[in-house]
Amino acid sequence: MKDLFGISRKYAIPLMEYFDGQRVTQRVGDKRVLPANLLTAGEGGRNVKGRRGTERG
Repeated sequence: MKDLFGISRKYAIPLMEYFDGQRVTQRVGDKRVLPANLLTAGEGGRNVKGRRGTERG
């Protein structure tokens, strides 16, 4: 995240810890991942994989 957004470690760590606390991310070992329920929570619960116009709704 630090490199992705170009922010220093001083700001990156508290931001990542905030995301963990809000359950936006989840710490697994030395890495942070998106929880499975977050991946399907958008779009009214539909899976976000088929967003390229292939869904009907």
